[in-house]
Amino acid sequence: MRSIHDRPLGATEQALWLRDRAVPLHFALTAQIRGTLTPQRLRPALDRLQQRHPLLRVKIELDHQPHFVEQIAPIPCRVLHRQGEQHWQSEVLRELEQPFVWTEAPLVRIALIQGLSVSELILVCHHAIADGLSAVTLIQELLTLLDQPDQTISKRATPSSLESLLPQSISISNLQLFLARVILRLRRFNQPAQPGSNQLQLSSGTLSPTVTTALNQRCRQEDTTVHSAICTALLFALAIDQNKTTLKCFSPINVRPYLRSHSSEDCGLYISPAQTTHAIASDSQFWQMARLFKTSLKLQTNENHLRKLAQQTELLMATQPDPNRLQQIFLEQYDSDVMVTNLGQ
Repeated sequence: MRSIHDRPLGATEQALWLRDRAVPLHFALTAQIRGTLTPQRLRPALDRLQQRHPLLRVKIELDHQPHFVEQIAPIPCRVLHRQGEQHWQSEVLRELEQPFVWTEAPLVRIALIQGLSVSELILVCHHAIADGLSAVTLIQELLTLLDQPDQTISKRATPSSLESLLPQSISISNLQLFLARVILRLRRFNQPAQPGSNQLQLSSGTLSPTVTTALNQRCRQEDTTVHSAICTALLFALAIDQNKTTLKCFSPINVRPYLRSHSSEDCGLYISPAQTTHAIASDSQFWQMARLFKTSLKLQTNENHLRKLAQQTELLMATQPDPNRLQQIFLEQYDSDVMVTNLGQ
C-alpha cells in the first residue's frame, strides 16, 4: 500500500473533525443491489478499494495540529439477514447513532443487509475524509470491483486538502490572526445543545422515471434547476407546517469544478457551505421562487466567494477554537430550517 505520510488536515477537514467532536456529523449512503452478494465476495472488494484510496486507511492524531496517520486495519463490515424492504432504514439509524473513534483507523465502515435476491449496502464515513460525492464514487468503484474482481486498479495518491487546491489562495497575515483571536475571546458563546436530545427519524421515497423526466423538462422550461425546485418545495411545505414567512435553506456546494490539479476519482472533502434566505407569502409563486433560489445560490458558487470562505475557515482554524465553540459559530452563521444535499444523477 502507498503511505499517506502523516498529512495535516486542511482547514475544512479540521473544521468538520472538530464539529464532529461536539455533535457527530458522520453520514451514510445506501445502495440497493439486485443479485446475490455474500460477505465472501464483499471482503476482497473492500480490501482493494481501501488499497486504492489513502484516506480509507487513516486515523487522526494530534501533534501541533491534527494530521492523518496511516494505520493498517480492514474496513469493518457488519452483516445482517435482510428482514424486509424497510430493514435498511433501521440500520442506517443505528449507524448514525454510533460515532467514529477518530483516533482509530479506518474512518469508514460498511453494513451489509443480505437478502437472497436483493441486498442493501450501507457505506458510513467520517466527514473529515469524505463528502457525499466521494461516497457515491466509492460505492460505484466497489460495485465495479464486485462485478470484475480481477480488474486492475490504479492506486490513488494522497489527496490534497481543498484549501491547497484553490487557485490564487490568499495568505493570512499576523494582524488578521491577532484580531480574530481577540474577537473570539471577547465574544460570549452559548453552550450548544447536546446530541441525542431529539430522536433520529428516517423516511424514504422515490420519484418514478416518468415523474423524474417530467421534472427535469419542466425545470429547463422554467430556467431553474432540479435542486432549486426540490428546495423550494420543501420550503413551501415548511412554511405551511410551521406557519413561518421567512425560511433559510442550507446547501453544501461541490467545489470540485473550481479546484486545480484535482481528480474526480479522489476520495476527500471538497464542499463549501451555502445558505439562502427566502420570504414566502400566501401569493408566492412556486416557479418564480425556484428561479430566485437558483439565483441566490449562484451568487455563492463563484470562485471569488469560495476562495474567501476558504480563507475565513483557515483563519478560524488558526485561532484554535474548541469543538463546542466552533459548533456554536457554525450555528450562528448557518443554522437553517432545512438542508438539502444534492448528489447529482
